[in-house]
This record gives sequence, structure tokens and C-alpha cells, in this order.
Amino acid sequence: MISILERLLGRDVAKVATDFYRGVPKWVVVWREEVSQLRVPPALLVAGLATGQHLIARHRAVRPASAVVAAVVSLASGWLLAGSVQEFRRQRTSVNPVDVAGARSLVIRGPNRLTRNPMYVGMAGLLIANAILRRSAVAVLPAAAFVLAIDRSQIRVEEDALAAEFGDEFERYCRSVPRWLDRRSVTWSTPSTNTSRRPVQYVQSSRTT
Repeated sequence: MISILERLLGRDVAKVATDFYRGVPKWVVVWREEVSQLRVPPALLVAGLATGQHLIARHRAVRPASAVVAAVVSLASGWLLAGSVQEFRRQRTSVNPVDVAGARSLVIRGPNRLTRNPMYVGMAGLLIANAILRRSAVAVLPAAAFVLAIDRSQIRVEEDALAAEFGDEFERYCRSVPRWLDRRSVTWSTPSTNTSRRPVQYVQSSRTT
């Protein structure tokens, strides 16, 4: 292959082309690593997806029934969001999703008894409520995209930081409370943790599903 390039392009040009080709895989790996570290703030992501929902379903009329159901979902989602933020502030720990290393305590009370990520569940719920309001099944796709994006990019980073900080206490919490929502969410039990080392509350995320 190199000899063919040398005949067609000349020795110097062929050498430059060969070196560039060999360097491409390394460049791609570095680029992928840099991109993986870029995370869009969840609130900004929700705003963008909600705009997409509006464009998708802008011709769909709102009906009283859809408005009632959407209101119920919105209220539940708002409670998850507001209740979680309130609990985080009560425990004086970070709610900044970008500063994943800023966790000072492991919050397990309030909405965090139902899900390890009540803020993200609440945001997804608001997107679902918007789709219900517009009576559009297609408008549910942005909500699904939000869950997938947050689960893959944000939560995994957070869970690594929490596991490193809280160790076995975090692992026990993960076994008791789901990352999103499942049957464990209706048990209303506070996970038992070893508090001899420090007070335990919870910050977002998980290691296991």
C-alpha cells in the first residue's frame, strides 16, 4: 500500500499521508474521551427537549381530560423536584449536577426514599406531562431521550463519585432504592446505613440499577 502511494504521490507526500492515516485512530480516541466529559446541564437539556415537544405537537389541541392528567403528573413531578432540592439544602449538600464531587452527605429522606434521582425523575415527568397535555405519543420521545441521556452521561459520573465518597453506605442505599422508579419505590422504607462514621443522607445517583 505504501509503495503504491509513493508511485502515485511521490515519497514525501506518501510519507505525510501515511503518518496522518496512522494518527487518525489516536485522534479519534482522544476526541471521544473529550466528548464523553462534556455534559449538558440537565435543566438546559429539559428546556431544549420541551421546545422540541412544542414543535412536534404544536398543531395538537389541548383537551380538558388531557389537561387534568397532565396537571396531576406535573404536580407529582414538581414535588419530586422541589422536595429533593429542599432536602438537599436542609442537609447543606450540593445540588449542582456539574459539580459531582461537591457532595457532602448522602440524602436518603424525602423523595429520595422513592428514587435515587428524584430531580431527574421529576424533570422526565414534566416532559411526559407536556406530551400528555398535547395528546401526542411522538412528543414522548424527547422524554425518553432525556432519560437515556441522563442515565448514560450524568448519573454514571455521579454514581462513581458517590461510591468513592460513601462506599458501603452508598451500595446499601442502591440495593434498597431504585435509580429511577420500580416496585421498591412504594415500600416507603428508609434504607439502613451505618452512621457511626458520619451522618448519612443522599446526593443523586447510583451504581446499580
